[in-house]
Amino acid sequence: MRTFRPVRRPRLVGLIESPYTFDRPKDQLQVGSARGQTGGSVPERVADCASAARRERQAMVEMPWAPRMATQPMRVLIVTQYYPPEHAMIPSTIARALAAKGHEVRVLTGHPNYPEGRLFDGHRQRWRTRERDGLVDVLRVPLWIDHSQSAVRRTLNYASFGLSATTAFDFARDVDVIYVYATQMTPALAPWLWRLIGGAPYVLHVQDLWPDSVTGSSLIGSGRATRTVTSVLTPWLSTVYHHAAAVIGIAPTMVNTLIERGVHPRKAHHVFNWAEEHPPLPKGPADEPCHREGTNILYGGN
Repeated sequence: MRTFRPVRRPRLVGLIESPYTFDRPKDQLQVGSARGQTGGSVPERVADCASAARRERQAMVEMPWAPRMATQPMRVLIVTQYYPPEHAMIPSTIARALAAKGHEVRVLTGHPNYPEGRLFDGHRQRWRTRERDGLVDVLRVPLWIDHSQSAVRRTLNYASFGLSATTAFDFARDVDVIYVYATQMTPALAPWLWRLIGGAPYVLHVQDLWPDSVTGSSLIGSGRATRTVTSVLTPWLSTVYHHAAAVIGIAPTMVNTLIERGVHPRKAHHVFNWAEEHPPLPKGPADEPCHREGTNILYGGN
């Protein structure tokens, strides 16, 4: 019988968890998949995605070690350009929740500067800065700091983190899985390159569709600039999606678009973004009364 080398656990999406795992009944938060199915809580729904990816892998090769691997703590790397003290609720929630569940969690991120576009007080850019966020091991790498309306400087900001993260392969060498928080797609650069040379599988959590959010912004003009950006990004995005173990969209229409752009339906999953469990509330009395004559309109969004 032909033998195969053990493959790092591709159970990726199941590692994305939120506090709902611990203190909310399963039926209080329901989400659907790209195929119209409904699941349990956000982390449980995401776990279904990981299980599907793993079953597909096991169907191709014999993995007698799989039951043992499924029950062991995982070594999880989270790649995100933003992490506290920046306001980065989703990656920090996932990291802390996984660590609390007994997994070994590492975060690869930049030096805090968002959204002001300046380095936070008390921080200094170094080639490597190691920190602890409770049970989470955090490695910060340098990046070009900017949050202006300049297309060149903003590109440098995004690209510099992606390139800087690729140099931290030693930090990722022995991990089982990688979760990529893709507010922009450049954090996927390092996991994608590592995967090409045999690194750990990664799950991509897409927050903004590229190149649409780039070409549709005020940073890029119309015409030739839009065509150039699209022609450069589209082939790269296709291979990033192709090599991902799973791709998560935050809305049904986004998932459908990802499938149209080549993501295999078995890899495409829908998970709504969740709200903070205990969001900060303004202190003191409101400047204006809550109830006035006429129509009151509440805006919810970003």
